[in-house]
Amino acid sequence: MIIRPLPKEDCYELVEPLVFWVDYKRQVVPVGFRFKGSIPRIFWTIVTNPYDPTGARAFCIHDYLYDTHLCSRKNADLKLLQCLLNDGMPKETADTIFSTVRIAGRSAWRKNYA
Repeated sequence: MIIRPLPKEDCYELVEPLVFWVDYKRQVVPVGFRFKGSIPRIFWTIVTNPYDPTGARAFCIHDYLYDTHLCSRKNADLKLLQCLLNDGMPKETADTIFSTVRIAGRSAWRKNYA
């Protein structure tokens, strides 16, 4: 996955398509998709910061699923957990991120509901 930081906008932009699978369907995050991995700054020391390369792919996919609603919120959050673990994030950290997203992600999901 190739991304470029956009510091003025506090996000990343995808430079090449990102292919992944969710609910047994092939999905593609398109070039130009912008994502944050919105972890409040207060949690950065406890969990991780959104600029940690270990989480970049997971955060991109998760933000894309929240934007597009290609699956349920629960499946989007489970995909986040799966990607974090597959990309080498320690289980304890990944579990904490997953739990936080399950608790606090509802408003972001609703905000993006089409």
